[in-house]
Amino acid sequence: MKRFALLSAALMSFLTGCGTQQKNTASLQPKAAASSGTVKEIAQTGMSTAVPDDYLQPIEQAGTVTQITYDSKDFVRDGSDITKTAYVYLPYGYDENDTETRYNICYLMHGWGGHAGEYFEYANITDMLDNMIAKGDIPPTIFVSATFYNDNSDTDFSSSVAEFRQFHRDFEEYLIPAVEGKFYTYAKSTSPDDLKASRDHRAFGGFSLGSVTTWLQFCYDSDYIRCFLPMSGSSWYYGGYGDFQIEKNVDFIQQLVEDNDLDERGYFIYHGVGTNDTVKSQSIDMAEEMLSRSDVFTPDHYVFYQREGGQHDHISCREFMYNALPLFFGGDTVRTDDFTENSTVAEVKANAAFGDFGRLLFPVDRTVSDDMTLKEISNSSTYTWYNYIKPEKTVEIVNHLKNAAESSQQIFYNIYTEDEMQADSSLRDTGLFFFKGEDNAKFAVCNAGGGFAYVGAMHDSFPHALELSKMGYNAFALIYRPDAPYDDLARAIGFIHDNAETLKVDPDDYSLWGGSAGARMAATLGNADYLQQLTGRTDIGQAGAVIMQYTGYTYTSNADAPTYVCVGTSDGIANWKTMQSRLKTLESYGIPTEFHAYEGLPHGFGLGTGTVAEGWIYDAVNFWEEQFSGDIPTKRKPANLQNWLLTNAKNAHGNDYDLNHDERWDAFDLCLMRQQLLNGNIDFGSQEKDGFIVDNVLHSDTQGDIHFSSYIPESYDGSEPYALFVTLPGWEGLYFQGVGANLGESYPFEARNYNDKMIVLSTQLDDWGETSANMAIELTEYFLEHYNIDRKKVYLHGFSGGGETGSLVMGKRPELFSAYLMTSSKWDGDLEVLANARTPVYMAIGEGDSYYGSGYLKQAYSDLYSQYEAQGLSADEIKKLLVLDVKEQDYFSERGFRDQHGGGMTFAEDESIMGWLFSH
Repeated sequence: MKRFALLSAALMSFLTGCGTQQKNTASLQPKAAASSGTVKEIAQTGMSTAVPDDYLQPIEQAGTVTQITYDSKDFVRDGSDITKTAYVYLPYGYDENDTETRYNICYLMHGWGGHAGEYFEYANITDMLDNMIAKGDIPPTIFVSATFYNDNSDTDFSSSVAEFRQFHRDFEEYLIPAVEGKFYTYAKSTSPDDLKASRDHRAFGGFSLGSVTTWLQFCYDSDYIRCFLPMSGSSWYYGGYGDFQIEKNVDFIQQLVEDNDLDERGYFIYHGVGTNDTVKSQSIDMAEEMLSRSDVFTPDHYVFYQREGGQHDHISCREFMYNALPLFFGGDTVRTDDFTENSTVAEVKANAAFGDFGRLLFPVDRTVSDDMTLKEISNSSTYTWYNYIKPEKTVEIVNHLKNAAESSQQIFYNIYTEDEMQADSSLRDTGLFFFKGEDNAKFAVCNAGGGFAYVGAMHDSFPHALELSKMGYNAFALIYRPDAPYDDLARAIGFIHDNAETLKVDPDDYSLWGGSAGARMAATLGNADYLQQLTGRTDIGQAGAVIMQYTGYTYTSNADAPTYVCVGTSDGIANWKTMQSRLKTLESYGIPTEFHAYEGLPHGFGLGTGTVAEGWIYDAVNFWEEQFSGDIPTKRKPANLQNWLLTNAKNAHGNDYDLNHDERWDAFDLCLMRQQLLNGNIDFGSQEKDGFIVDNVLHSDTQGDIHFSSYIPESYDGSEPYALFVTLPGWEGLYFQGVGANLGESYPFEARNYNDKMIVLSTQLDDWGETSANMAIELTEYFLEHYNIDRKKVYLHGFSGGGETGSLVMGKRPELFSAYLMTSSKWDGDLEVLANARTPVYMAIGEGDSYYGSGYLKQAYSDLYSQYEAQGLSADEIKKLLVLDVKEQDYFSERGFRDQHGGGMTFAEDESIMGWLFSH
């Protein structure tokens, strides 16, 4: 659960941007001068809008990137003269001989281990900037990718902090004069007064430690800069990593605003972070504190947005830039305002993004007042027979569709031709709303219920389609005629089939979804005989799965599709026993089925948000995926994990069978139940990521609380021994980084590909020293004692700082493990203990690892090799016990990494390395 309810915020206001670009050429005249205040509306919090695919393609009107060097001082050390580097993006059409045209400018700062120019190297950011300018989202703008490092190269973390804390001096005294003395910005000269006078046309943004730098730029240089884009990081004016002092920092920022009249002079901060960012907690804490002071940090001064699924990377940076830059430097094309719960039906229907089909967003077969707000319409009075209707979901849906349409995505398709609609006007009340997933992914058609009296799409199909699109599937929500539902669904299936290439969807193994009356439609067209009869065609394949909610449909035949059903036990319209009986009949035909009855739920619970059924859609997708004719994707989490644990606990104690149960997961449930009931020292968590429970705690009498994530295969029931893999993450995965931050590395996920009968543990320890080594040992011993583990298949891995911890473990208890893989690290442990145990070790590192170098491991390898020689082992025998694998830069460059230390992540995907570990 997100700690901050971002999408529920409905705050709206006029947002004054940093100012539009002023041109002296008539063809590039802006809509408004900076001083007049370009205004836009934006919710103060929310989810960012994805960058359209076409914005990531190269275009002819491309800008150019040039390198500059400039003189500066070493402000961290002795104040000596140094030379620094920056890279400058000049927009298409920039003419060094044109002294009249002036440009807005945005400075960008990298994170730890980054370098000058990196924003123009990764994630198609320059292609996006080219497209944003060409399409009029922003005027032609200059971008500068600079560095806080004195020598443009990575240093250790503490040295990096020291350097970015002094960067504002380099910025004021050297970088701005060097850049804006050479290129044409709004500064009349590079004097401090002229630079300050042009602050409305200057922005600064940064990622990770660059985000921290951005906050410091606000603290030091708001006289020079009006707009700020901190991405994944908080203010460290006071405190630092692990000691964020959020409230004290926000107090300082508030005082700075008041003392410098920034409310009057203007400032704007677009703060962003990804929902899966490994260090998101500090950003969210900062945002919550800022937003709690709404009388100071109003929406025209501060907004906070998250990227759904966004990680700690440049792809998230790209999306935040796409969303923020038009607010900083609005161009000729301005995306329209987002809707709120207070927006009216009339406003939504009339929005240009929805053309002439906006009316179909709401029931056309019921009287719906245009004056109703989105909050007012989201109730059971409008959507008869439905419950748990969420106004915030309504707002999310209409904004998602609007933003998609404004990003040049077609969101609605007529399923009948114009001639047909002219002949029968009722056909104009049909069509498909398209919630796009990944190109060429499989598709689903969602059908809302409404008793065949109206179409309740806003609660019964749009939400489902939106969630499916978030999982990567292409989802269509059908608007049909209540008196001809089967004909319209048949026509829709044929339309998608015939246009699959244009729509970029995979036509095979599609699924049909429906609730109530819509479930009857899905089941009917999921039947192969009815599909042929209603479409009049034999070239369309049968649905791979039918997903049904709360209906009393009883018809069965051996031509029905695999069927998933969920219903509430207190449904007064569709009795759960009717559907259970139908599925038993389908099972007798050999047709795959899955059934869920949720205790106490009424009819029409939709996604079931906030109820015992919440998360059922993941089960449904898992079931659908199991019917795929090709490879089955990685299984998503089972829904209601805690409910199932409770269910199995009741079963174990002889209580009546709880209907909120999925029999496919018996072994998994019982395994987890045993963990809860038998392993009293562990508190298993409730948070989940890609199959891992992320917030587990082993309470140790000697080591204190040991935090870890766990993946236990569904097949594990304790009846046979399983392998065990323990991975120790680097600095960003330590516990103070936030729960689940350890799963930002791919090692635990890749490990699962080598043995489907293996438990995987990823620790979240407190440091890289002896204490963490002892914790790792105790966690391993605990699982060896309490689980059925194959003692010949116990594997240890450590990356970066985790590798140091792992070396200490191997210097204490090497006999616990079958083999140890160390990546991008150095050896701190006792080599003599390891040599006596003869546990195989593989050391992988880059020749020029930016954090450790390769010398430490080369020395450890040499020392250990000598000890084995002293034991009388031959070279071939030593080769089986000890491997040193030093990679050159080409290895990392080919895999998309410039930095060799960060590139150690890619070792996880190297079968020759990971395969070595699991071959022992």
